[in-house]
Amino acid sequence: MNQKIVWSPLSRILLLTALSAYCGGAEPAQPFRIAAVSNPAITTQTLKSGDLEIGISDLGGGYINKLVIPGMGDIMGAVSKRYGRGGQSALRDRMHDGHYNPTQAGFTDKAGTACAIVATPGRLTIVPHPCCLWDADGKYDFTQWENLAPDMYPHDGGDTDQDGIDESHLPGKQATEITSEFDYYGYYENMEGKDGIAIPCIKHYFEYRFLRKPGPCLAQFGPSTSQYVATAALPDLTVDHPVGVHPAQPFDLSQGIVAWAIRGDTARWDPRWVYYLKKNGDWEIRKTHEMTTRSVLGPDAPYRPLVIVSDSDNPDKGPALGQYWPHSPVNDCPVVGRRNDGTQVYTDPRLTRV
Repeated sequence: MNQKIVWSPLSRILLLTALSAYCGGAEPAQPFRIAAVSNPAITTQTLKSGDLEIGISDLGGGYINKLVIPGMGDIMGAVSKRYGRGGQSALRDRMHDGHYNPTQAGFTDKAGTACAIVATPGRLTIVPHPCCLWDADGKYDFTQWENLAPDMYPHDGGDTDQDGIDESHLPGKQATEITSEFDYYGYYENMEGKDGIAIPCIKHYFEYRFLRKPGPCLAQFGPSTSQYVATAALPDLTVDHPVGVHPAQPFDLSQGIVAWAIRGDTARWDPRWVYYLKKNGDWEIRKTHEMTTRSVLGPDAPYRPLVIVSDSDNPDKGPALGQYWPHSPVNDCPVVGRRNDGTQVYTDPRLTRV
């Protein structure tokens, strides 16, 4: 069966009190480049929802490098405007020690993935494109080639790595080493005035699509390397589909982790309070440094928690930013099988925790 796997499409919504709507930005001008040294602080497209505004970069996979909160201004500065930070998503898996790490934004803090972004009224769409591997947080040098961008290892001579694979004649050189088996697709959309939403609200939807057969990129983290963790292989990769038992093989991904985060500079805005909506509809409040990551609502709840960060201990006052995860099929069943003609073969609820 010839299938395409859409891995972990997630929705995210940013909420804030404000008014009106506007979308601005250039038409797509960037040719695709898996990694290119560029300025991560450049905002190439913007999207407004009332007085809330985000700015993204087509030099970094459409990652967010600007977030304007009414009364506070842009809370992202020099610390957060890097391709490894800002607002973006990434995935890892435990069987390859978490270092096989396709990301939205690029290869290093200064070398981003250049892509096309289409700006239409109220929406910014990131055109599907291959995902770059992150440079392993400086812990595992897998790039023998550095013809596109330098890695984080200043003493490797620019032509050595740790994967033990002879890549001296590798077609594509560094591009082959850092182009993952995944594609990325996503969009940002102004939702104020839609679906009964009366406050500024930006929806973020994205997909990681497992499109290409495992090749030289994933092999750099395979059984012959120090990054392969055989004990992390699952005895059955599926939950409901395909039917049968399918144990994880060395070049599958096992115990996958998908994360989306947005990082601001605390020197610009440092919210001290976190609010959770509890099952009974009341708000639970905690100071940020006391917070632990957890899901407040059970798996059968009609929606996931609305989490609000604020600089006020009064939920009716002060600038605040909220995140809401809709309890929708694309979030409940993050694995979707498709044929080449686009028809859906199956969905599979493979979440272990949220």
